[in-house]
Amino acid sequence: MAAVTGTSGAAVSPGTVAEHRHGRLRIDNRIEAARADSQRR
Repeated sequence: MAAVTGTSGAAVSPGTVAEHRHGRLRIDNRIEAARADSQRR
C-alpha cells in the first residue's frame, strides 16, 4: 500500500484504487469464510 502515494496520484487512477480495494475485500471474505468453515467442523 506504500506504493499508492499522493505524489504518484497521476499514475494511480481512482478506478484502479477502487478495484484493488474490492479485490482485497473479496480475498478477505474468502479467508473469513474458510476460517468459519474450519471452526464449524
